[in-house]
Amino acid sequence: MMIPPLTLQFLVENAIKHNQTLRSNPLQIKIYTLTSKNLVVCNTLIPLINKAESSKVGIKNIMNRFELLGDKKPLILQTEKDFLAKIPLL
Repeated sequence: MMIPPLTLQFLVENAIKHNQTLRSNPLQIKIYTLTSKNLVVCNTLIPLINKAESSKVGIKNIMNRFELLGDKKPLILQTEKDFLAKIPLL
């Protein structure tokens, strides 16, 4: 199974770019697959205190790549505690 190039890198970079990494409260990133043929990248949310507004270019790039490849679409969810990306495996 595959995913479009750089998809995993964009998601991990997104987690590091937009969150604090504290020794007392470390950023956790979980990467795993589901039997439903999806790759899941989930990270805890520890927002930066003085952050610039996000342009969401990385997420837009991922969505655009899947549009070109067919009808499968990633699912992006954000709660108060987590950010989760469910990426269809091709």
